[in-house]
Amino acid sequence: MVTRHTLREALSDKKEAEPEDPKKPFDNVYILLAEDNKINQKVAKLMLERLGAHVTVADNGAIAVEKVSGVRPDLVLMDVQMPEMDGFQATAEIRQIEAEQKLDRLPIMALTANAMTGDRERCIGAGMDDYLTKPLREKDMVPVVSKWIESKDEDPFEARLNASP
Repeated sequence: MVTRHTLREALSDKKEAEPEDPKKPFDNVYILLAEDNKINQKVAKLMLERLGAHVTVADNGAIAVEKVSGVRPDLVLMDVQMPEMDGFQATAEIRQIEAEQKLDRLPIMALTANAMTGDRERCIGAGMDDYLTKPLREKDMVPVVSKWIESKDEDPFEARLNASP
């Protein structure tokens, strides 16, 4: 005979037996993805969210600069070739804003389909902190992004809202 009590016990036992979700590498990390290609946006966003990140997409560099000036992300993945304002120009503007407002340096990772000799150096020279080639692969992205961020126990938006005066 099944009663409410036996169902409650069974559900309680099941919850205790199930391991909790393991911590994901980008738990509660807020990432701004500056990418103009809709397919690349969807693939990268899904991959990052599966790894625990909160992701906002900017369709071009101008929008990325605008978004960084609002709620500041933990990291930016910046496509170098975008319409209106490319990743190099957007990075320069972000670095200028940081200098003027005396803000901490925001990690910016270049995203590019170019994997030729000198491309990485050009991105680093333009003020970006690291370099990832497209198509993005989780096995390549996780170690590079992980060295620039830490997972957080609290929601990134909640923490930023509470920190505001």
